[in-house]
Amino acid sequence: MTALALAALLALAPGLAVPELTGPVVDRAGLLSRAEARRLEQLALAARQGGGEGGRAIQLQYLLISSLEGDALEDFSMRVAEAWKLGLAARDDGVLVVVSRDDRKVRIEVGGGLEGELTDVQASRIIRGVIAPAFRERRYGDGLYDAGLQILAATGALPPEAARRQAARPSHGARFGGLGAVALLVAFVVLRGMFFGFTPRRRRGL
Repeated sequence: MTALALAALLALAPGLAVPELTGPVVDRAGLLSRAEARRLEQLALAARQGGGEGGRAIQLQYLLISSLEGDALEDFSMRVAEAWKLGLAARDDGVLVVVSRDDRKVRIEVGGGLEGELTDVQASRIIRGVIAPAFRERRYGDGLYDAGLQILAATGALPPEAARRQAARPSHGARFGGLGAVALLVAFVVLRGMFFGFTPRRRRGL
């Protein structure tokens, strides 16, 4: 199936309506304070301007909703990514972080152009090791900001100032860095039962 045909099917498929894209942070769930949203916006805007450690510019986008209303997170995030046309079309280099508050779910949707830099394993580590622990403590802004830092570091788009701040303090996800595949699976099962499920997926050919 071609990318155009897939986009058409996604647009016609029933499900939760795609919110309007109003900025780098769309908080329909009311989870973030104004200061937290602004900090995320500044990080995303810096990433889009380029100048990261790897010389890369990408589009980092956050979407927080109150509920999926019975929709599948995978389908919804794909519709959002396609409707919002994240990243440059020629490179498909957008990253979308979707949070559904009432469903207690998080997903990182990664453009196909970044699949070599930000893998499924890395995305799931970010959700389990960074976002989920912070969310359990209701530190929503911190969890999403730290996740953004790791996403940008993995893709070579971390702004220098953010890199310096990150180096000055330990990462929430650092303790997961040495886990093997079996330990990762066990950690996933435990954390999913405690709080958030994870469903990272790469978009291919869109």
